Amino acid sequence: MDELQAPAAPTPVERVRDRGPFLGLLIGAAVIAWIARDILGPFILAAVLAYAFGPLVSVAQRRTGWPRFAVVAVAYVFVIAILVLVAYFLAGRIAHEISLLAASGPDSLATLLRQIVGSDTITVGGQQLAV
Repeated sequence: MDELQAPAAPTPVERVRDRGPFLGLLIGAAVIAWIARDILGPFILAAVLAYAFGPLVSVAQRRTGWPRFAVVAVAYVFVIAILVLVAYFLAGRIAHEISLLAASGPDSLATLLRQIVGSDTITVGGQQLAV
């Protein structure tokens, strides 16, 4: 009678997942991101801008019927034109401010130190230093 009975179903084996490789990969990615932190800034900014302006480009693409490349190129030309106009109108003022700063640079630092310290000399470690 044992021969006619169906074989017993195998008992489910609980699989233990080893998270060591994943943690190693995660730590490695964090180390690489930390090392490259000065370089990653522009890429993160580009990703945020692409995410933010993606819907606007899609809407403009649908309304104009232009390819995505053309819509983005027109947007770049528009933004560059605005930056050039702002630089053109502010160039005289910026040049004037830079010349004033260059002329009064050392004096302005001394004046600031006098205002902070309250006198023309600073005592550091028993030595008198002139501002």
